[in-house]
Amino acid sequence: MATSYTIPRVHSLWETLLELSLSKSDNPQDFVNLWSIAVEPLFDTTDNHKYLGLLLANASLPLLESRQFSVILTPLFMRCLTQHLSIPKHILNKASKYTLSLLVSEAKKDPQTVLALVGTLQGAHGISHFDQRTGTKAVASLLASLNPEYTEKYTEELFKKFYATPKGEESDLIAFNQRCWVVDQLISIARGKVVPKKEQCILRILKFLFYHSVFNYEQKATKGKSTPKKTNDSLTTVLYTPCTPSVTPKLRQFVRTRLLSLITFLNLQPSVQEGEEDTKTKNPNGTTQDGQFWVYKLYLFKQLMTSNPNNTLVQESYEMTEKDEDEGDNEEDSEESSSESSEENKVDVQEVEKKLLTTVNKMQSQLTTLKKSKKAEASKKIKQLKSYESLLLNLGLLTNFGDNGVLATLDELISIYTETFENAELFPVTIVMDILISLLDRGSRMVRRIVQDVFHAFCSFINLESLELLLSVVTEDNDGKDEDDHDHENCQDPTHNHGHKHDHGSDDSDSESEDEDDDDDEEEESKSDESKPESMAVEKSEGEEEDDEDISLDDEAMFRLDKSLAAMVHNSKEAAKELKEIKTSSLHFKHRVVSLLSTFAKSQANNPLILNMISPLLTVTGDEVGSESSNFVSKTRKVLFTLLHSHKYPKGLTSEYIDLLHNLLSQSFTLLFQSQSYDGSVVFSTAITFILRVLLGQSEGGENANWDVKDLGKLDKAIFLEHFTKAVSYFVGKKGKVPSFFFEQLFNHLPKIGWLSLELISQQIGKGSNVFIAFSLLECVKKIIRVKKLHGENSNNLRTVAPFLKDMFMKFFQMERMNGKYAKESLKLLSNILTLLLTSFESAEVRSMVSSEELLAAIDEMCSKKALSGINFSANKTNLTKLLEQGLQSKKRKRTEKQEEEKKEEKIETKEQQPPAKKRKLPETKQQPEVTEKKTEVTEKKTEVATPTEKKTPVKKTTPKKGSAQNTPTKQKTQATKVTPKKTQNTPSPKQKK
Repeated sequence: MATSYTIPRVHSLWETLLELSLSKSDNPQDFVNLWSIAVEPLFDTTDNHKYLGLLLANASLPLLESRQFSVILTPLFMRCLTQHLSIPKHILNKASKYTLSLLVSEAKKDPQTVLALVGTLQGAHGISHFDQRTGTKAVASLLASLNPEYTEKYTEELFKKFYATPKGEESDLIAFNQRCWVVDQLISIARGKVVPKKEQCILRILKFLFYHSVFNYEQKATKGKSTPKKTNDSLTTVLYTPCTPSVTPKLRQFVRTRLLSLITFLNLQPSVQEGEEDTKTKNPNGTTQDGQFWVYKLYLFKQLMTSNPNNTLVQESYEMTEKDEDEGDNEEDSEESSSESSEENKVDVQEVEKKLLTTVNKMQSQLTTLKKSKKAEASKKIKQLKSYESLLLNLGLLTNFGDNGVLATLDELISIYTETFENAELFPVTIVMDILISLLDRGSRMVRRIVQDVFHAFCSFINLESLELLLSVVTEDNDGKDEDDHDHENCQDPTHNHGHKHDHGSDDSDSESEDEDDDDDEEEESKSDESKPESMAVEKSEGEEEDDEDISLDDEAMFRLDKSLAAMVHNSKEAAKELKEIKTSSLHFKHRVVSLLSTFAKSQANNPLILNMISPLLTVTGDEVGSESSNFVSKTRKVLFTLLHSHKYPKGLTSEYIDLLHNLLSQSFTLLFQSQSYDGSVVFSTAITFILRVLLGQSEGGENANWDVKDLGKLDKAIFLEHFTKAVSYFVGKKGKVPSFFFEQLFNHLPKIGWLSLELISQQIGKGSNVFIAFSLLECVKKIIRVKKLHGENSNNLRTVAPFLKDMFMKFFQMERMNGKYAKESLKLLSNILTLLLTSFESAEVRSMVSSEELLAAIDEMCSKKALSGINFSANKTNLTKLLEQGLQSKKRKRTEKQEEEKKEEKIETKEQQPPAKKRKLPETKQQPEVTEKKTEVTEKKTEVATPTEKKTPVKKTTPKKGSAQNTPTKQKTQATKVTPKKTQNTPSPKQKK
């Protein structure tokens, strides 16, 4: 028998039962009993019963009040709901999603129930990360529906939950997980753009996280006047409660990482705008409404917390745990050394913090004076000072987290501020660039982001030395050194490579990363052979023979050998991992430097220093594709494209930079000839167009504003033509050397260069055997000639170029491997060029310029070839002969008539515009309607007398039926009668004129 699956339905009696149980709103005990006895056991059985329980929950939710939701949200119901939501392929997934949507929609009516529902969904019977595990946005939508006041209440509840003491055997682990969840919830509130909150709420979260990453509260016995002052702030009352169990170093490290991620996010965000008046103020990113940075507020909070003797700093404990997590043997020695070093670092940190706060106060006073001034340079200096202040504050924050390696750089930056901004000395660009590059190598994302902001603010101060320092980081290559070392080792041990081939065979399918690991292992094996244990050497020296057959080892010796081999393999693997980490870190460092170069190229497009970036970036972004550094190459290529495609470029260059541009032009041409990939040829062709554009733009009018063909700016014509002849010869003769889009790009952006190269193209066009390449050159020539601004006065430039055009087509028609398709297309292209010549010259002059007889003979010779015998060229020939013999006379006449009519209309308009328009138009507008009315009345009377049939026509329109044949003649008669009075109006008789 076939099995059947039934879907349960809610009985109609359930509606009356629910209404009766909920009729007494004061005493809902009836509903509680009904739910606990009849509905709740359904969630612990089969899927059919669970589905029935979900349907009953959907029916009872609209009837319940907000405070009665706790009756439904039992542990069994929450387990069923979360279990089916976390499994997307489960049969009850959609039904549970529907009940969750009903819960969310009903809870949004009251903010108190929203907080309660969020607590149950992420509480003990729910899931800590509810939205991530279930794939829904229930918690996010609930928090978005809250008011700012209720978000503050929710944060206070989270603060209290952080201090809650769990019960059970594994209380420490439960407390750790619960506190991590609280920290994640606080950061989601602070970072959530949808969650409504005030600036004070974000500041409270920052202070809470900062306190638990730096301080530890221990209530001490106070004597005399050392008791701390009581504060009315609710946050301090929460913080001054001891944690049970205490905060572990692992949790403190977790809080610090989350705090740094939140600060990096806030440094990129504008200030929180709470009212309409605040929108007018423009503060920089990472600041509050009063213009101060978020990090500066944490410094003020730290000063307030250090005044309490119960708060102790835990800076040194973090350093100890970070160093000694993997080294458990030397705990006692490390504790003694860390305690001694921590006391020394405390003094350094305190001194540097004092200097930092004094310099920040000086910066703020200087900023207030600059904001009052109305100078043009004031805004630029304000931006520089704010970026420098953010750098100092964020670096000082890292010192509180145990990162004492920043102290020297921070002290140096403070001294630079006192020398440059206060004493008005020159800005030490090279020193600051060294500091910024050293900070890029750090693991903190916050510091890297602030370094980019500071670099963007101080781009105008950069000189050639600092730019070359950045470019040297990008162009340095570490792979060559490793390959040289590998070759040297292979020369010393020739049998090693043979063994490697024997193991792996001749398979070439291994990835490059695996090959590098093998190379590193081989390098370390040579080192480990030198450091073999002495026991092996002793055993060999005690009378053992060198033959492999006679070797006999005891069990103890074999165990020793196994241990030594295992140690060697382990050391080689660790060395390979270290080398890999070094390579990846260097690649990441290069990526960060490239991002600095991109900011420089975008912000300083008019600076002549960007011309020094082209050559090193071209060497990096050559034809390297498919290697490990492909992402790095693509990123540098984007930077180069932003530089080359910008509309702005440096002007007024010196002779040194012009020589540099000519050297770059020759370098890019040679790289274009040697390129073996499409991407590389695109990069080199765009570099050539940019360099030519800059050289042409050194004239007064710019690269295209001055359309004089002879004015080439600072471009050396001989150097360009030398390289361009090679490019055309490679394109015509050899395949793949120069792509076709190079010429299209060059002639589209710089038509003046195309006009200069027409003679050269006419010399090279017939030398190759490929018809397609020659035809593509002819199309490029057509695009150049269509630019009428290059024709000059009386089209003299076009007159000089016409014989070159004739030579091009003559050579093209004489090519041996002519195709029928390109033959027809070339004739059409020739007719287009002839029409363009005839619009500016007479037909006789065009015939003499083009030498029409020779051209027609070449066309006849081409059409008489055997390969083109079956193709009809008669229409194309007749069109060309008409153009050459008759010219464009009819078209010229039409054009001249149109020009004369336009001139007449312009004269009429000028005559009407000479006197004032008001005096003439006012009487005419008053008299015109009277005259027209009189004329229409006279004409209507006469038409009525002359055409009496008009009176009968409306009767005929109403009488006929649909589909009858009488409709057509009546329409014709009415149309005739309508036309006749118009004729009488337009052509009156001579009697009417009198």
